[in-house]
Amino acid sequence: MRYQKPQWQEIEEFDSVVKTLVVNEPKRYGKVKPQLIIAYGLVVPEKDFGERGYQITNEVPPELYTTSREFFVKMSFGRWRMMGDGEKVEFVRKILDCIVTWRQ
Repeated sequence: MRYQKPQWQEIEEFDSVVKTLVVNEPKRYGKVKPQLIIAYGLVVPEKDFGERGYQITNEVPPELYTTSREFFVKMSFGRWRMMGDGEKVEFVRKILDCIVTWRQ
């Protein structure tokens, strides 16, 4: 099988869903800083991100010094595109819940 260099694309819609949830659910997500989270979708090759459907990495020093983002969410771009609006909101909610727990 021939190696395919991974191609990632930022999922800008993810950012707008995060911001909406932070504003609309301040008790639950009030401490989340949307500017510290970025989501990328793997365009090719297709990859299974397991049962959760995503992977979160957290940058720590010294890597953190090279970026303004702290949390990197990786997922299948195709899967994101196939989701309906309600599914996207629930998907982002799960991720934010994970980040909130991580920060405690």
